[in-house]
Amino acid sequence: MTSFARKNELFSTTFEYGLGTPLPLWSQAIMQKAKMFPFIESVLASDQNDSYEFKINLYKGIPSYSKIILFVYPEIQGKAFDNSPKYKLLIERGIRKEIKLALFDGAKKVVSKKDVITGGGNEFFLTIDMNKDHFYGSKKFSFSILIEEGDYRISETPWWLISVK
Repeated sequence: MTSFARKNELFSTTFEYGLGTPLPLWSQAIMQKAKMFPFIESVLASDQNDSYEFKINLYKGIPSYSKIILFVYPEIQGKAFDNSPKYKLLIERGIRKEIKLALFDGAKKVVSKKDVITGGGNEFFLTIDMNKDHFYGSKKFSFSILIEEGDYRISETPWWLISVK
């Protein structure tokens, strides 16, 4: 989906999901058949007054030396897509339970911090808050998640269009 960010690339979806609605994903049977591990079991985007919260449940947890990348592209009213913000939230895990979070707008780093992973066993629950200031003037945003291990893509979700009305 790198081409998605090009000025001349056309992308659209006809179905909008509301905040607080569980987002549709491929079934566990399909993901196991495709041998995609870990995979994302559930995703929920919700309104938390001053931020949007993304709750993600990963089946089989997060492997060491892996990355979870959230792509969040607000659709700003009156602004062309190529001039709108294109956020990438990078969550990296090393060998321990420590993770690094970095938020980028294009190539520019906006926020960076370290945290400790919560959850365990075969599942992992990740909650991410993005300040609404990043969405100023937006009534909807496109959203997708990618998981990499090393330099290899091991799992990804479809693109969703989220209405924030």
